[in-house]
Amino acid sequence: MGQKIIKIKTEEKESDYSKLCEILEKWISTKSKVMIVTLRSIKRYPKILQLMEKTKSVHFTDFTPNPTYEEVMKAYEQFKKEKCDSLIAIGGGSAMDVAKCIKFYNLDKENVPFLAVPTTAGTGSEATKFAVIYKDGNKLSIEDERCIPKEVIFDYHFLENLPIYQKKVTMMDAFCHALESFWSVNGNQESHCYSHDALETILEYMDDYLNENADLKKKEIAYKKMFEASYFAGKAINIAKTTAGHAMCYKITSMYGLAHGHATILCNRIIFRWMVENIDDLECIDKRGKEYTKDILKEIANVFKVDTLEEACNKLDMIFDKLDLEIPEVTEEQIEELISSVNADRMKNHPFIITDKNLDILYKKILNYDIISY
Repeated sequence: MGQKIIKIKTEEKESDYSKLCEILEKWISTKSKVMIVTLRSIKRYPKILQLMEKTKSVHFTDFTPNPTYEEVMKAYEQFKKEKCDSLIAIGGGSAMDVAKCIKFYNLDKENVPFLAVPTTAGTGSEATKFAVIYKDGNKLSIEDERCIPKEVIFDYHFLENLPIYQKKVTMMDAFCHALESFWSVNGNQESHCYSHDALETILEYMDDYLNENADLKKKEIAYKKMFEASYFAGKAINIAKTTAGHAMCYKITSMYGLAHGHATILCNRIIFRWMVENIDDLECIDKRGKEYTKDILKEIANVFKVDTLEEACNKLDMIFDKLDLEIPEVTEEQIEELISSVNADRMKNHPFIITDKNLDILYKKILNYDIISY
């Protein structure tokens, strides 16, 4: 599906988002009634809030960072009641997911134009056909190519306003998308190119992106590159889909209230080492064979700019340690709950079979439950 990408270019050190609002106002003026889906934090951007209030649009902000089924249905009912004909999502993955679900429940309509304005660099949701919501603490997902936004606007100034924790975890979301799509059984040459570019870009610009004292020019470049990396990682999972890291992280997200990217890197740093250290004993389910999968892991090591898989594992540990992200405490009962929550469909995308016994070992290692060996 073709997608129109607009990159806001401005030399202003601090933006009032005038250019973005100009584009949005023009887009809204061509529609009958637009629903704008965005978190309440949009109040931090007075110019955008002013635009929302003066235009013929309906605003939906009543959802949480990990949106629930009930919140999505409330949005859908409002969309119908107000007779909206189009959608704008302004925000991170949560806003995108709510808007995608509204679009999904309106697929019987011939056309619901959908414009995405990402405010974080991580989910790559503007590039994917997937949306994730929660019901009773469990993950629900939708998947439909028609849910991909037809138009996307990137304004790197949004990233200047992100708290440091949000920068870290959204960056890790993109990083883990790129990792998992690399080794996914569905990966192909196209998705590998996207994964390679995303990983390489994140590794190159990570320090400048997170360094609040970096030179302004370096930060500007890093912000633009991180949006690019997130988008490429989204394009990669749109083809290859996610694997064990995501299958195992969703319950961690809801159980401990962690950001999604926080939970994904907790899992993937351990899963990667587990695969490397046990690869000769694991049952490979990728039809291209174990040697092929070994080569893929070596390709990841090459992107990490190290010579061996052991060094790649150490580099991933080093990246995680530098981020200084919390590892929550866990009980034996919670370990059992985590094991039972794992999404079987996503596990089918993983190149190696992971048994319940493996899950028990991995979760305990992920959450520092005990000092154990693989």
